[in-house]
Amino acid sequence: MRGDLAAAEAELGLLRDHVDALPATHPDRAGHLAWIDGAGALSLTTDPPARVRLFRYREVRRQLVAVPVGDLGQTPILRHRLPMGSYLLVLSAEGCTDVHYPVWIPRQRHWDGCPPGSDAPRVVRLPRQGALGPEDHLVPGGWFRAGADPSLANAFPPTDVWLDDLVVRRHPVRLSEYLAFLDDLVADGRIAEAMRRVPHPPKADDPVADGVGFDGAHFVLQADQDGDLWQPDWPTIRIDADDARAFAAWEAERTGQPWRLPTEVEWEKLARGVDGRAFPFGNHLDPAWCRMRDSRPEGPAPVDAHPEDESPYGIRGLGGNVRDWCADVHGSFRVARGARQGGRLLLQGLR
Repeated sequence: MRGDLAAAEAELGLLRDHVDALPATHPDRAGHLAWIDGAGALSLTTDPPARVRLFRYREVRRQLVAVPVGDLGQTPILRHRLPMGSYLLVLSAEGCTDVHYPVWIPRQRHWDGCPPGSDAPRVVRLPRQGALGPEDHLVPGGWFRAGADPSLANAFPPTDVWLDDLVVRRHPVRLSEYLAFLDDLVADGRIAEAMRRVPHPPKADDPVADGVGFDGAHFVLQADQDGDLWQPDWPTIRIDADDARAFAAWEAERTGQPWRLPTEVEWEKLARGVDGRAFPFGNHLDPAWCRMRDSRPEGPAPVDAHPEDESPYGIRGLGGNVRDWCADVHGSFRVARGARQGGRLLLQGLR
């Protein structure tokens, strides 16, 4: 899988010339024509029945943009013909929260949503309004294309992976949220633990001071040694994996929901959707689309500063700003590592 679209189109042209030269009665002609056309099909069942709006991803100024195509009507949908390509379905039902459901139709593929070892499509259940928090997004269970990172010499090969339902917060954990966690530790008498979990330099000899201070009762944001005033809507930075897990455990206890860090493969699905794109916004990278070292201005940005940095599921900040702690490292998949990390929380399943 070289990703050379020009070469693929040239080879396809040669095949068209060959098929055109076949007699109309040739027994293989119809099959070859269907393969060249490449159209697949979509089947989808939801609970409750939902209206399905169809968008097709097209490259616009090097970004993949969901362009409206039309309305597919109500579910269930059985073997609806779709040309090859990447799509986004927006599922809507009265009394429920809308769900984004990406679909990828490779050549002559039927997207049926059947989990491993089953011939029955998995029902997509729309969450009732109020069942999720304002920041929570459902990532419906299903297949997605993982691996095949061309930037890695030992990249994991393209692999279709099934994941069950996930619920994830739209933005990384803000500094204001993390400071509320530290303040709660202080209120609970765990001052030593709170001081240990204050955002800290990645190395003991790092000359840059932290942007978090303590007034004796509460943690406050302040200017670091460079004079940069840390902002409450920045993603949480300069915490380690143990700090991230501790915050997730605190959030789970506070809300009564099983919040945790995402596994690496879950993080990859959140970022890439189902079609194997390289970045949340497509297969090209531009410093204007996400916060990175080459962006202007430099440094962390508020979690909502780059609307282009949004995955097919509506999750922000997976292409830039800060890297995220993951719960594990899966094979050779690309994984966010390092000392300067943000924390992103994930809720497994629906209740």
